[in-house]
Amino acid sequence: MAIDITKELLALQDLEYKEYTGKVNPAVPQDTVIGIRIPKLRQLAKKLLKESKPEQKAYLKTLRISAKKTVGKK
Repeated sequence: MAIDITKELLALQDLEYKEYTGKVNPAVPQDTVIGIRIPKLRQLAKKLLKESKPEQKAYLKTLRISAKKTVGKK
C-alpha cells in the first residue's frame, strides 16, 4: 500500500508550532513551513521505514550515512 507522504505530514501539522517556527526562522518563507514537532516527525519516519520496500530502505540508509558524515562539517 502506497503512503501519501504529503497527506501524512499535513495530518501532523501543528499551526501554533508553525507560527512559532516562522518567528524563529524569519528567513524561511512561511508558506514552506508545515509545523511538525520533531517527536511526531520521528514517529512518521519509523512508520515509513517499516512500510517501505527493500530498495527504499537501502536509499534511506544511504541518506542516513551521508547525513552522519556531514554533521559538524563546515
